[in-house]
Amino acid sequence: MKKNLYPIIFVILAILALYLTKFEYGSFSYEKSLKGCMIAQKNLSKNKTVEEIKNFCETEINKKLKK
Repeated sequence: MKKNLYPIIFVILAILALYLTKFEYGSFSYEKSLKGCMIAQKNLSKNKTVEEIKNFCETEINKKLKK
């Protein structure tokens, strides 16, 4: 029984570590997507302001996240 205890503890700790990294790096993906969207929108429409582009990108990314 003691032989099986170490792999079980390792798996539980690995799952816990992965769960905690979700909180640490979850916003990284969002910020990177937002910056990419803003760059693309600025290249497509030169006459929009940065705030308009940022609001548009935030709403589009949030729509995709809700699905």
